[in-house]
Formats: sequence, C-alpha cells, structure tokens
Amino acid sequence: MWQPGMWEAIVKMEFIREIYWIMDRQRDRKKECSFVRTEKGQVLYKIKSSLNVLSCVQQFTDWELKETNLLDSEVLLRDHVVGHHGESYKFYKGPKSEMGPDKVTLERFLQKEQP
Repeated sequence: MWQPGMWEAIVKMEFIREIYWIMDRQRDRKKECSFVRTEKGQVLYKIKSSLNVLSCVQQFTDWELKETNLLDSEVLLRDHVVGHHGESYKFYKGPKSEMGPDKVTLERFLQKEQP
C-alpha cells in the first residue's frame, strides 16, 4: 500500500482516514475504549506485520512510539501524517526543505525515508 506509485497520495490519505474512522465509531462516546478493544482494531492488532513507518514517523515527535502490528502503523500514520501533518512539520528536526508542510509532500517524504 505504501510503496511509490501504487496509489496517489490523496487516495492513501483517505484510506488511512477511513480505517481510523471505522475504528473510532466503534469506541464509546467518551472515547475511553482504546482502539485495540474495538472489533476492527482487534483485526489490525492480530496482523503482526506492520508497515515499517516508525523510523520515519519518530522524527516528527519527541514521544516514544511503537509499531509492532498493523494497528500501530494505522494510528501512527493517521496521527502524524494524515491527521496532524502540520504538527509533524513543525516538530521535524531535519531540514524543512526535505519535507513540505502539506500531506502530499509529507507522504512523499515518508516514501523516501521508509527503510
């Protein structure tokens, strides 16, 4: 899914967003239920092969992140690339010219940096 040329960047972003919304709708109203406790979250959690985006996404935050399954990959991409890309750009420690401030250039940066 994340390989260059498979889909246009905007399609990838919408796909990530849709998966997130499906899981989010299964949570309780106060959002106290974690994603892993939802029906769809359980499915992604059981898939132990991740998208391997942690090393790149870790550059966008000081928080300690983890990526041990597909659910972790989904949440990382949604939170740091699709949902809050402006924050990711702001906190990126490298040269800002490497990564643009919009989602499409951030997605291209992720493709380039992904191991």
